[in-house]
Amino acid sequence: MLIAVLAFKSLTLGENPTVDTIRVMQLCDSCWINRFSHPEKALTFGLKALGLAKQAGFSKGIAQAYNDLGILYIDQSDYTKALESFTFSLEIRKEQNDSTGIAASFNKMGIVFQKQGKLQQALEMQMNALQIYEQSGHVSNQSICLNNMAIIHQNLGDLEKSLDYHQKALDLRISSGDGMGEGHSYLNMANVFLKMSDTAMSVSFYEKALQLFRHYNNDEAQSACLNNLGKLYLARGDFEKAFLFLKEALQIRQKGGDKKAMASTYAKLGEAYMGLNELTLAKSMLLQAAHLAEESGVLDEKLEALKSLGELYARLFQFDSAYYYSENYRFWMDSVYATRLNQQIVEAQIKFDSERQLNENQLLTRENQLFESQLLQRRTEIWLLISMVISVIGAAIFFYYRYRQRQQELHAMAMIKLNESRLAAVIEAQESERRRIARDLHDGVGQKLAGMRLLWEANIDNKSDNTAEQFSSIKKLMDQSVQEVRSISHQMMPKELEQFGLIAAIDQMLSEGVVKDTIWWNFEHHNLTPRLDSAIELALFRITQELVSNIIKHANAKQVNVQLLKTNDHVVLMVSDDGKGMTPVSDKTRGIGMVNIESRATSLGGKVHVETALGKGTVTTIRIPL
Repeated sequence: MLIAVLAFKSLTLGENPTVDTIRVMQLCDSCWINRFSHPEKALTFGLKALGLAKQAGFSKGIAQAYNDLGILYIDQSDYTKALESFTFSLEIRKEQNDSTGIAASFNKMGIVFQKQGKLQQALEMQMNALQIYEQSGHVSNQSICLNNMAIIHQNLGDLEKSLDYHQKALDLRISSGDGMGEGHSYLNMANVFLKMSDTAMSVSFYEKALQLFRHYNNDEAQSACLNNLGKLYLARGDFEKAFLFLKEALQIRQKGGDKKAMASTYAKLGEAYMGLNELTLAKSMLLQAAHLAEESGVLDEKLEALKSLGELYARLFQFDSAYYYSENYRFWMDSVYATRLNQQIVEAQIKFDSERQLNENQLLTRENQLFESQLLQRRTEIWLLISMVISVIGAAIFFYYRYRQRQQELHAMAMIKLNESRLAAVIEAQESERRRIARDLHDGVGQKLAGMRLLWEANIDNKSDNTAEQFSSIKKLMDQSVQEVRSISHQMMPKELEQFGLIAAIDQMLSEGVVKDTIWWNFEHHNLTPRLDSAIELALFRITQELVSNIIKHANAKQVNVQLLKTNDHVVLMVSDDGKGMTPVSDKTRGIGMVNIESRATSLGGKVHVETALGKGTVTTIRIPL
C-alpha cells in the first residue's frame, strides 16, 4: 500500500518524492478538505504545509501551500493577504515554467481584484489566465475564466457583453459535455436577463438550469433555481406558482440543513401566503424566517422578514405588533446602511493607499536611477528637503481644505435654519389666513344668511299659497347655503381642534369626511394626555386630513386605519389603507399634497416614511420629535 501511495505522489509531485514532500501534499489536501467545515483547522494545515515545504526546499509544495492559503484568505475576506499569497505562488510557478499553475494563479488573483472592486485589473488577470488555457487546450478552465469575465462585465454594468461571455462559456461546456457547467451557465444567464428586466427569458433559462440540476441530482443548485423562480413569480403577482416553486425549494433546503438558504425561502413563502390571503400561514413562515436569519446571522433575510411581518400585522389590525416590527426593520436597515457605508469607505481607503503606494514606488525608482551616481549623504539631504517641502505643502493644503469644508458646513447649516424659519413662517401665515377666513365666513356671511332666513320666515306667512310654495323652495336653498358656509368654516379651522384637542378633531373629521357605506374606518390613539403643543396638533390634523382625502379620492380603498401614539420622545401618526397602492415616485413627480405633508412635518423636525406597492395598499408614517 505504501509503495502505491509513493508511486502516486511521485507522479503528482513532479520531483523525487520524500517523506517530507509527501507530507506537504497531504497537509495541502487536508487544508482543502476542511476549507468549509472547519476553516480554522484548514488554516492550521495550510500553514504547516508551507513551513514544512520551505524547510524541505520543496518549491512546488511552497507554491501549492501559498495557493491554498490564498483561497482561505478569500473566504475570510482578507484580500491583502490573499493577494500576497497568490503573488508568491505565481513567482514560484513562473520559475518552474508551470503554465497550468501560472494560469490558476492569474485566475485567483482576478477573483481577489474583483472582490476589491478593482474590476479592470480583475479583467486583465482573467484574460491572462484564459490565453494560457487556450494555448494548453484546457476547455473546462477556459469556460471558468469566461464565466468570471462575464460576471465582471455584469458588475461593470455592461450586461450585453456579460451575456456574450456567458454564451461563449456555455458553448464550450456543451461541446465538452460538461452538463453541470452548462446548468450553471444557464443559471448565470438567467440572473443577467433578470437584471435586464427580461423576465420571460429569465424564466426560460432558470427552467433549463433546473432540468439539468435535477438530472445530476445537485440539490443545492436545484434549490437556488427553484427559489429564484419563486421570487420571480412573486414579483409578477402569480402567488400560486411562486408558492409551488418555493415549497419545493424549502423541502430541499430543509433536507440539506442550510439555515441561511432556508431563511430566504421561508421569507418568500410568507410573502406568497400573504398574496394568497393565508395570513396565519404567512405569519408562521415569516416568524420562522426571522428566527433562522437571526440564528445564522444573515441580515438581508432578516430585514425582509421584519418588513413583511410589519405589513402582515397591519393587515391583521394588530398595530402594536406592526409598529414593533416596522421599527425593528428601520433600525436594522439603518445599521446595515451604516455598516456597508463604512465598508465602502474602508475599501476606498485601501484602494487609495495601494494606488498612492504604487505611485510613490514609481517615483522612488525614477529618482534612484537619476541620483544613483551621487553620494549617499547628498542624496539623503535632498530627500530630507523634498520630504519637508511636501509635508509643509501637504499640511497647508490639508488645513486649507479643512477650513473651506468647515465654512461650507456652517453656510449649509445657516441656510437650513433660514429655510426652516421661512417654512414655519409660511405655514403660520397660511393657518392665520385660514382662521381669519373661517371667522369671516362664520361671523360675517353665515350670520347674514341666518338673518336673511329669519326675515324671510317672518314675511312668508302673508303670502298666497302659490307664492308661499315658491318662497319655501328659496328658504331651502338659503338653509343649504348656511350649512355649506358652516361646513367650509369648520374644515378651514375646526372648533373641535381649538376647544377639545387633536383626538376630537380627527374623530370628527373621520366621522363627517369618510363615507361609511363604502369605506370602513378605524381610529386608535394611545398616551396622548395631556394635550400636545398647539403647533404639533395643528400639523398632525392637517396631515391626517390630507392623507384621508387622498385615500378617498384615489385609493379605491375599503378600509382606512389611523393610529396616533406618543412615546417618550416622539409622537407617531400611522395612516394605512387596503387600496390599490402605487408605484413609488421620485422627488420630481410627487404631488402637491405629499409636498405639503412633508413641509409640515419638516417644519417641526419630523420625518415622513411611505411604504406602498401596486395592489398592496399604502402605509404612511409620520414621526415628530417632542
